[in-house]
Formats: sequence, C-alpha cells, structure tokens
Amino acid sequence: MTFNKVVDRQIEVMNWIHRNLRPIKRFNYAYGRSMLLFRYLQMDIPDATHEEFKLAMSRAGYFADCQNCDDNYTKVVFNVSDKSIRKLRKRIERSVKDNDRGTDTGITK
Repeated sequence: MTFNKVVDRQIEVMNWIHRNLRPIKRFNYAYGRSMLLFRYLQMDIPDATHEEFKLAMSRAGYFADCQNCDDNYTKVVFNVSDKSIRKLRKRIERSVKDNDRGTDTGITK
C-alpha cells in the first residue's frame, strides 16, 4: 500500500469515527471494546484493519486503556459514550433490516 493510500484510509476511518462516536472522560468497559467498535466500522469500511482503527482512534483524540490487553492489544478499551454506540447500533440494525427488504438506507462511507 502506498503512502497516499495509507493516509487516505486514515482520513476515511477518522471521518467515520468523528461522524459516529463521541468521547467521554471515563472508560466504557461495557461498550468501549475496540473489537466491537471495529466490527461496526467494518460495516461501512470493510477493508479497514484493526491496527488502522486503533491508530485512527488515538489520532482522533480517544484514549485507550490497555489494563487487560493481550500481546496483540486486541482487548483495548476506549473512552466512547454509551449513547453514541447505541445510536450507531440502531443505525446498523436498521440498515441490516432495510437491506434484507431490499431498500437503500443511504449509509455513506
């Protein structure tokens, strides 16, 4: 992957983060797990990697708690609000239902 493609992907992932997530001051251990948030990201940007997501989260100003991390840092917890994650989950569930019915939801990348 060329440097320009890497930068473009980081910008795309950061834009997704700014559009869909909101920071809070404390860590959210119930919903702030990086793999859960990464799965939501992959609904809109399927070819993004977990490493790109974690890097974009840190560049977007989110903090990571690595207290219970493994060697690959897959269990990172971010300071993301419950409300923004619930809103994102509803949007994804609605898009899945609409796709099952064959209608377009207007989800943009």
